[in-house]
Amino acid sequence: MLKRHELSNCHREAVELTITIPATTTNVMELMQYNQVKEKENNRGMLLKIVSSIRYLARQGLPLRGDGSEEDGNFLQLLQLKGEDDAGLLEWMKRKVNRYTSHDIQNDVLKVMATNRVTDSFDVHEEFVGLYKVPSIDAATLTSVAKDALCRLNIALSKLRGQCYDGASSMRGARSGVAKRIMEDEPRAVYIHCYGHSINLAVNDAIKLSLPIRKALEVTYEVTKLIKNSPKREGVFRELKSSHDLNVGS
Repeated sequence: MLKRHELSNCHREAVELTITIPATTTNVMELMQYNQVKEKENNRGMLLKIVSSIRYLARQGLPLRGDGSEEDGNFLQLLQLKGEDDAGLLEWMKRKVNRYTSHDIQNDVLKVMATNRVTDSFDVHEEFVGLYKVPSIDAATLTSVAKDALCRLNIALSKLRGQCYDGASSMRGARSGVAKRIMEDEPRAVYIHCYGHSINLAVNDAIKLSLPIRKALEVTYEVTKLIKNSPKREGVFRELKSSHDLNVGS
C-alpha cells in the first residue's frame, strides 16, 4: 500500500511542491520587512523634498501659508509645482494623512533649521541655516560640510564660540571628532554636550528604574504603532481628535 502510494502521481506532485515552493517563493516576513524598508526610504525622500521647500520659502522671507486658503498657500503650491517634474511627489500630495505638511511639522522644521546668534548686547537670536545631505557621517566629512555651510553664509570661523552636539564619537571624539577638528582652527569654539540629548539620556535611565512608567510608555508605543500602521485606524483617530478638539501633533 505504501509503495503504491509512493509511486502515485499525487505523492510525486506533493513532494515536488514541497521542494520547489520554498526555493521559488519569498518568506512572508522577509517580504514585509523589504516593503517596510522601501516605504521608509520613500517617506524619507519625500520629507527631504518638503524640508527643502520650507527652507527655500524661509530663505526668501516668504510666508508658507500665503494670503489665501491653505491649499493656495506658497508652501503647498511650491510642492505642487515640484510635483510636475516628480510623479512620486505629486502622488504623495494626494494623501489625506501622513504627508508631513501640517502646521506643526512646518514649525518643527523651521525650529530645527535655526542657529543661535548673540549680539554685542548679549541678546540671543535664532537664524535659519539649513539642512545638508552628507555622503558619509565620518568626522572629516561632517567637519568639511560644517565649514562649507559657514563659508557660504559668509560667517567667519573666528567668530565661532561654541559647539553643541550629541555624544557620538564622530562628533565629540577627543582625538579626531568634529569638535576637536573645529577647535584646531578656532580654540575658542568650546564644545558642550547637547543639553537636550543629556536630558533625554537621563530621563531614559530614570524610566528604566520605574516599572509602572516603563510599562505605560511601552503600551503607548504599541498603541501608536497600531494606529499608524493602519490608514483606516488613523482616520478614525483623527476624527475622534477633531470631534474632541484635541491639540495632538500631526
